Amino acid sequence: MPALSPFVPALKLALVGLAASAALQDPQADGPPPEAKTVATTFEMVTDVEAYQRPTWCNDVDYTSWPEWQVGKVGDAKDFTSPKMGMKTLRIAAAKVEIDCNGDGKGEVEVPITGNISPVRMKIGGGDAERDFGLLMVTGIEMDRYQGVQTDRSIRTESGQIFFAPASSATALIEKTPIRIFDDNFDGSFGYDWTSSYWMKWRWVGLRYEHDSTEEQPEIDCVVVGNSKRARPWSDVQQIDGKWYRMKPSNYGRSLTYWPITPAVGTLKLDFKGAVKPAFLIVQGADKENERTFFDLQEGGSSGVQVPEGRYKLFFGMLRQGKRREVQKCLILPDKAMEAVDVTAGKTAVLKLGGPLGFDFVATDDGDTVTLIGKTVGVIGAAGEHYARVWNASPRPEINVRKVGGKKAEMSDRTELISDQDQLSKGWEYTWFPFDKTVPKKVPTEKAEVQLYEKKNKLFGEIESQWKGAL
Repeated sequence: MPALSPFVPALKLALVGLAASAALQDPQADGPPPEAKTVATTFEMVTDVEAYQRPTWCNDVDYTSWPEWQVGKVGDAKDFTSPKMGMKTLRIAAAKVEIDCNGDGKGEVEVPITGNISPVRMKIGGGDAERDFGLLMVTGIEMDRYQGVQTDRSIRTESGQIFFAPASSATALIEKTPIRIFDDNFDGSFGYDWTSSYWMKWRWVGLRYEHDSTEEQPEIDCVVVGNSKRARPWSDVQQIDGKWYRMKPSNYGRSLTYWPITPAVGTLKLDFKGAVKPAFLIVQGADKENERTFFDLQEGGSSGVQVPEGRYKLFFGMLRQGKRREVQKCLILPDKAMEAVDVTAGKTAVLKLGGPLGFDFVATDDGDTVTLIGKTVGVIGAAGEHYARVWNASPRPEINVRKVGGKKAEMSDRTELISDQDQLSKGWEYTWFPFDKTVPKKVPTEKAEVQLYEKKNKLFGEIESQWKGAL
């Protein structure tokens, strides 16, 4: 029988924790100006994960791609994904799971074991820190699917998992405009106070192993303004109804202080070439003065968005297409070598991303053969950006081998992905990556180079790498 969950081994790599800048000094350390206003927020559950377009991986009902909260055998307690939250699942009986919300060893909330996505509201923290928190939770079924592979995702006698997505929001009024803030980084706070809460990055399964350990998935809070159904990333600086404000949440986002500002602004827009346009594309301020500002370039469509003057860098984005359990998606992540874009007041700057797309990978020259290391295979854009965690459209390239400097491929073969449940024992990561592939060399004594090629990926279209020397 294959391992029950792909996340059990992955969690050893996953929890890198909080990932904000090391410099967390508040630029408004002396406090808000006299004209600042403070409003209380009101907690509300959001019970439909697709009710708003949100910059989060979980913004669809394909729950087997969601994060997992482990469940042990009867009597076991398992930490929430972020141990600092202090929550645990308690296996009370074979078909009964409760949540210890405050770390007292007792279950306060029961998890519905129905196979349906259900809202679960709870109180977390204690004393003055006690606050509302909500998740959408669901248990898998015996005849489930993971990356297109049929498998048993139900809770079993010894172990299992509960899939979860964020469901907490807080509403408030900025002057006369309603806003809704989402706690989509699972930290029990709304927005960032930059002392105890800020965006996080995680090493979820599906990110490349060994070759590039810097790939991490951001989890961020976001906010809807007015009657929009599209959320933007939470930012200390935001434009609302044509006016600019600086915002500062406190007390876990239960109150929000804001005041007007008059920044010099320009326009930043995205020039993207690809078969599927990004669902969102978020940039972050690239300097200390603006590192707490985040904007979604797709919010403004082809016209781009207004941003305060300064330098901006790719933070992350996502491709997404399809509906319900047929959704295909992937992250767009920056490469460390990517340059920032300068935005000048009154002018338009452009961030260029997308095709032509290629592969990055590692292959070894073993003498008589060349071996492609499957978990190092990643899709790379023309600007160096990474297309990572490809869901329901995992690349399956052809590998071409020739002598170094040759004119054409001398040997070729097709890589393979996991195709049935029995193969899952080889590692769940191979539903995201191709298996290692060994190809014979035409002349064993000659050094080899490798090219990867996929003619028509469901999410990317054509992908073709440069020729690259085997190590």
